[in-house]
Amino acid sequence: FLAFRNLGELQRFGEMAVSGPRTTVVLFLVWVNELTARSLALGRGLSPDDLHAVTIVNGPEGVKALRRSWVEIQIDVPSLVVDSPYGS
Repeated sequence: FLAFRNLGELQRFGEMAVSGPRTTVVLFLVWVNELTARSLALGRGLSPDDLHAVTIVNGPEGVKALRRSWVEIQIDVPSLVVDSPYGS
């Protein structure tokens, strides 16, 4: 049973109830290649509200190489590169 203290609370609850579900697609990748492009196309085909790419690299060289590839191919998806202190 829900109890509301005033009409404003009831209205806010109604607004939350009608908001639709959100879909997020996270693509985990190791390097940028043709398979990455296909995976991104598949992710976009799901019509997500959010689409992100995430990778874990070991060392600054891996970070630089991945970011360079990402820019060269002109991928318009936000990417998160996590530098891992552990070996692969």
